[in-house]
Amino acid sequence: MKRLLLVVCAALVLAPAASAAAPALTPAEHAQIGVLIDRFVKDAVRRENLPAAWSLLGPGLSGGTTKAGWSSGRSVTVTQYPVKGDDFRNAWTATVVAPDDVIVAMMFHPDAAHPRVPQTAFKAEVIRRGGRWIVNGFYPAATFFGGGHVEGPADFQASAGARSTGVTQGQVSHRSFAIAVAAIAAVVVLVPLGFWLYTRRRARRAMSAYLTHR
Repeated sequence: MKRLLLVVCAALVLAPAASAAAPALTPAEHAQIGVLIDRFVKDAVRRENLPAAWSLLGPGLSGGTTKAGWSSGRSVTVTQYPVKGDDFRNAWTATVVAPDDVIVAMMFHPDAAHPRVPQTAFKAEVIRRGGRWIVNGFYPAATFFGGGHVEGPADFQASAGARSTGVTQGQVSHRSFAIAVAAIAAVVVLVPLGFWLYTRRRARRAMSAYLTHR
């Protein structure tokens, strides 16, 4: 039962939001974003080449650091993850599509050297500036642990009250887990839209600093 619900959770996190019916990406846009995601995952998320990854950042990620701080690894605004795989051009799904602004979802699995790292779903915002796509935001949307335990933006864990009465993760009822699934479904719809609005507002404020860094 828990394994089935875990699969449902993963599908919900990665499924396109109901509000993303239009517009759709063109094949050329999909290919361009795919190349961007592939480079970003390797150079920024896996930390293979941070200096090269700087050119992939939008103001939402570069505004909180400097080129020197980012390139040295001292001030990186992207979560590190040991992603398994060699080609990430199609390892994403568009969940919210607007002109020059797209929210994408990705499910990451750890490589063989990090077997204890949990599978994690990430959301990213990619924007088009000057005819090219860049990554403007990146954050973990949900983490999948063993036994059907899921943590997301709302941190679906037993409350302090539940812990004080001796309720453990293994004792959570199917009904409680189903409620968590429903909550994640709501987050999937609301979080990308809220994140998109937030990053657009932040991008306008940080654009002048972004142009200076470049």
